[in-house]
Amino acid sequence: MAIKTLRIPSYPIDTQFVERWSPRAFTLDPIDEGTVLIILEAARWAPSSYNSQPWRFVYVHRDTDHWDSFLSFLNDFNRSWAVRAAAIVVVM
Repeated sequence: MAIKTLRIPSYPIDTQFVERWSPRAFTLDPIDEGTVLIILEAARWAPSSYNSQPWRFVYVHRDTDHWDSFLSFLNDFNRSWAVRAAAIVVVM
């Protein structure tokens, strides 16, 4: 999805940074377990301090037993849009 912005960088940078879009609106479509695991596996391999990749992830799907607990980790503003997300991931 191409989003037109009025942002103008002070120095020449790649357009992917200027044109990026961070959604705070979600459909109520679920995300399947396999897709979540693929995303988290890619994240697990992200660079880390001393290249030790100590990442750990805890996640919950919407409409499951621990959903409300995960929502409670968020401030009121973030909770207002995250409630529609298909999953919430905590990175440790």
